[in-house]
Amino acid sequence: MNAAQVKHNKPVVVMRIMGGLASQMHKYGIGRSLADKHRCDLLLDLTWFEKQNVKDTIREFLLEKFNTRYTIASCKTINELKTGEIRRKLASMTRKFGLRDKFIKSSHYIRSNNSKNVFDSLPSVYIEGEWFGGRMIEGNRNFLLNDFSLRDEISKPASIVLSDILERESVAIHVRRGDFVSNSKAASFHCLTTIEYYQAATNYLKKKVADPRFFVFSDDPEWAKKNLGQFLKNSFFVRGSMPYEDIILIKNCRHQIISNSGFGWFGAWLNKNEEKILIAPKEWVKDTVLNNEICNDLIEHKFILI
Repeated sequence: MNAAQVKHNKPVVVMRIMGGLASQMHKYGIGRSLADKHRCDLLLDLTWFEKQNVKDTIREFLLEKFNTRYTIASCKTINELKTGEIRRKLASMTRKFGLRDKFIKSSHYIRSNNSKNVFDSLPSVYIEGEWFGGRMIEGNRNFLLNDFSLRDEISKPASIVLSDILERESVAIHVRRGDFVSNSKAASFHCLTTIEYYQAATNYLKKKVADPRFFVFSDDPEWAKKNLGQFLKNSFFVRGSMPYEDIILIKNCRHQIISNSGFGWFGAWLNKNEEKILIAPKEWVKDTVLNNEICNDLIEHKFILI
């Protein structure tokens, strides 16, 4: 069973999972890809979900809803591989002053957003970090597409929406607001996708696709309907489905218009339509260097930036 805690005496990859569903899926995808590369087990460190900061958006672990392949890492395994907090702080200080890092065994612990650093590592290894885009998981796409299929059938309301999606020239629109608006820390880092972007994106689709039907997904459905409903005539605003159902509905739309969010991006990445049109905003984060890196990855994966 993928949720069992087991003791491992052989090489393993341990990935720390945290954040919302898309973040969980991306971290799983990286860990699973490295584990598949070395034909070893993937263990997930889920301790973050037990100690969430009440000031942040509370998240639920949802990877178990998919046909994912993992076991839960025991505290013993985590402690064996993950360098302690004090030693990590000392290592950070030595690197800051250009001194040799004697506190972290890099062969056992990686904290990074650098793909090369991760995929050059050999099990057993503990990994944590934040990443974006398809470069690190594209090579394992066929296996991950199966991993990210739902374990159980979707609910009846979601299945009705899915039938409508499959029968039409469907376009998924994802609108991310949530903590990008309500949390000052998130708002200072992330950009907020504008109504003008959605207008421009839908106008572009209308020129390329005959009679598109727009399916709108949002963590703020009232705002989305009030603002996008003004110019989206042939549209349906999806409500009431679970996040793991929404991402399946998004991926089954023929085309995607996403916000600056990993959730919409992952739905688009899972889309198997060879003729799909993918549209993303040019502004994701307020850090110019990081924003350029994100946009370059989007262009590499055939997104049209507006």
